[in-house]
Amino acid sequence: MKMFPKTILLFVFLSIQSFSQNSTPYLYHNNTNNWSGTGISGTYRSLGEPNWIFTFQAGSTMDNYYKFYNQSTNSDGGDFNSPGGSNVWSSGLTVNNNSRGTVFDYGDGNGSAGFFSITSGKYYTIIFKDVNTSSNSDAFVLETSNQPVTITSVSNNFSTRGTGNNGTVTITISSSKSGEEKIFVRYTTDGWSTSTFVEASGSGTSYTAIIPDAVLTAYNGNDEFYVLTTTIASPTHADADMMTINLNNNSGSNYQLPVQLTNFVARGKGKTIELKWNTATETNNAGFEIERKQHAQWTKVAFLDGHGTSSTPHEYSYSEKWLLPGKYLYRLKQIDRDGKFEYSQQSEATVGLSEDDFALSQNYPNPFNPSTTFTYAVKERQHVEIKVFNLIGQEVAVLVKGSIEPNRLHTVQFDGSTLSSGVYFYSLRTPNRNEIRKLMLMK
Repeated sequence: MKMFPKTILLFVFLSIQSFSQNSTPYLYHNNTNNWSGTGISGTYRSLGEPNWIFTFQAGSTMDNYYKFYNQSTNSDGGDFNSPGGSNVWSSGLTVNNNSRGTVFDYGDGNGSAGFFSITSGKYYTIIFKDVNTSSNSDAFVLETSNQPVTITSVSNNFSTRGTGNNGTVTITISSSKSGEEKIFVRYTTDGWSTSTFVEASGSGTSYTAIIPDAVLTAYNGNDEFYVLTTTIASPTHADADMMTINLNNNSGSNYQLPVQLTNFVARGKGKTIELKWNTATETNNAGFEIERKQHAQWTKVAFLDGHGTSSTPHEYSYSEKWLLPGKYLYRLKQIDRDGKFEYSQQSEATVGLSEDDFALSQNYPNPFNPSTTFTYAVKERQHVEIKVFNLIGQEVAVLVKGSIEPNRLHTVQFDGSTLSSGVYFYSLRTPNRNEIRKLMLMK
């Protein structure tokens, strides 16, 4: 039988008959070569695989021995080496650092202690599987040079998902981490039946990780992620909870991708443009602001309420009528209930002319100083005159006079730098039609 020194880490854990979070485990350790020590309570974590976690700093370099005890205190006279009665030790099996091993062999009675090597000054995080039935329990022992860090904040930017661009997760940690400690984003696309790990890169307290665009595009309502720290270089789905030192999972609800647009289409029909889009799921969605681009500037044209948080698909539509001929760009500004927002992809649509139409837009900007622009179009080739008049009908400028190319949008600029401030009118005249609009010069 192997003899071992008396400097021991002693874990008073859970009930041998039924491991449960109702029995508070304790970690006993000191550097005085005996079994006794100061109790340090563990923390219970109700993750996918519930567990208890302890972290301590080694005071010496040695093989650190441990055993399980079935209560939070020893009622058998304080003899931690040979407890009697029903409060017996389970068998402790050897656990190597940074790997999983069995540490509780159910039914083995007062077995021998297990051990793992420790180095003075380093930190050790021990994570025990919480066994709720009469069965064995496993553990990870994770070694770090410094006190393990915590993840203080997590944010993401998925505003360009589905467009060939990856999503970025931004992570802030409490302090600079040790070299052994790694930061991972763990995400799922099937409700955690499977998961994928992406290691974050960075320095100091700021790190980022990339979620591929293909994952964002395929979002189906079961996509979530959270951030964790570990010393394991290649984490696996099966061991994820047992090898996690610290995590940030959005207060237990994980981080979800925001509203997922499955399509956004703008189509021109006569003088009307129809917008349609769908969502696969929505999270905290206040609604959609519809924006149209004219004269190199985006303008809000409408707002449609969202469905808050929903895991079912929804269809939206909006029509903008009596538009001038030409090409128009549209985008959606999806706004969360907490004020955060993101933009959709842009969609383009064209408005044409009917058989005998001509069109004249309102000038932009209006009021103006000293120049402004407007657009016009005619269906057929014909003589066109565009003139500017003052309030008493006097002609102050001739901007267009002659035959123009039909069925396309033309742009005209009017310079009022030589005129006085006030109200003016401009007109588009053809042999059959005359259109007049008002403009204001404000110096």
